[in-house]
Amino acid sequence: MARFYGRDSRYLLERDYGYFFWALAVILLPVVVGYIAYVFASPLAAIVIAVALLFFVVKWIQPLIYFFKRKSDMFYKGRYGEKDIKKELRELPDDYAVFEGVMLDKNHGDIDFVLVGPKGIVSLEVKSLGGGIGYDGHSLTVNGRKLRGRDFLAQAFGEARAISMYVRGNLGVDVYTKPVLVFSSPFAVVHFGDLPVDNVYVASKETIFSVLHSFSDYQWQREEQHKVEALLKVTVGR
Repeated sequence: MARFYGRDSRYLLERDYGYFFWALAVILLPVVVGYIAYVFASPLAAIVIAVALLFFVVKWIQPLIYFFKRKSDMFYKGRYGEKDIKKELRELPDDYAVFEGVMLDKNHGDIDFVLVGPKGIVSLEVKSLGGGIGYDGHSLTVNGRKLRGRDFLAQAFGEARAISMYVRGNLGVDVYTKPVLVFSSPFAVVHFGDLPVDNVYVASKETIFSVLHSFSDYQWQREEQHKVEALLKVTVGR
């Protein structure tokens, strides 16, 4: 089994809990304000506050709760999508090191997974969307619809490039990081096979090993792999 280092995405965890507690705060706010008004305000003021709270509840509370709950669910699905991919990666042999939640610096988000092994360095960006994954010549589509405002291909490629630059800058080792975008949903259908899309390999949970096995073996120079693994351990706090 592959060697694992790191932990679940801090970004997804913080966003999931953050939006959940915002939803909880919206629910509790009218209760707290109403209790304070009942205890400390005059009868007339209490009535005015009660009317204002009723307006707030009717007009705003449901949309706000729905907004925060939808955001929380999105990051929750992202977290468990990464867990599903992690289960798949456990099937890799022990000559692979898997780094989870790689943080290269404080100014950027963490990278879901980085693999170091016989295929060199491979970065995995995990998305939890389901549906038919296609390409319209410019960007990815889901069920024929363009993903507005979200360029997953550019994100995956940028993360792989950042890893290569980080390794080169710290070790002087020039290794091309292969970017892979993985859709973890069991309802994701990917038809690209082993061919890259805009220099990014796109896979589903079922095809991730097919994509990995399609890469040529990398000829590590003496101690290079161990140095890269030691460097990446620092980025995941190990």
